[in-house]
Amino acid sequence: MISFIDIEASGFPPQGYAIEVAWNDQNENIHSFLINPYHFTDKKFEYWSMDSQQIHGISREQLRNDGVDPYWLVEYLNATVPDVVYSDAVLYDQWWIDRIYKACCIERKFKIETTDRLWFEICENHDRFEILDNIYKKVEKTFPHTHRASDDVKCLLEVYKEYLKLKL
Repeated sequence: MISFIDIEASGFPPQGYAIEVAWNDQNENIHSFLINPYHFTDKKFEYWSMDSQQIHGISREQLRNDGVDPYWLVEYLNATVPDVVYSDAVLYDQWWIDRIYKACCIERKFKIETTDRLWFEICENHDRFEILDNIYKKVEKTFPHTHRASDDVKCLLEVYKEYLKLKL
């Protein structure tokens, strides 16, 4: 099974950093964690965009109370994320997650690829891209875009599964 990853952040680069990460494993289980930036003393993790908070609905208080230790999280990610994981916003997601890895002085052991590459690989002609687009629109009605990492992963996973059903 293909794995997807999604990350919510405190704001856009260069100041923003990951505050929530979710991915699916090979059994389609969704793993999702808020990240507590208060474990870092580095001022690079103080930036906060109220616009971003309004979009994803995650507050700094929630991160402080419910977020996991980022050192634990990066080790857990390295242990559980497959070698390749797909993101629909790879440039942002890589930037945000790599800031956490760098701050923890730990190397990321998995590669983040763009979903565009995956869609291109499974869609052999133009008609299939149109079919995939229609599936995406249908799935988004069932899984509305909430800007929460686990919901976004569920949506991507469902698009992939629906497309495979048609392809068989």
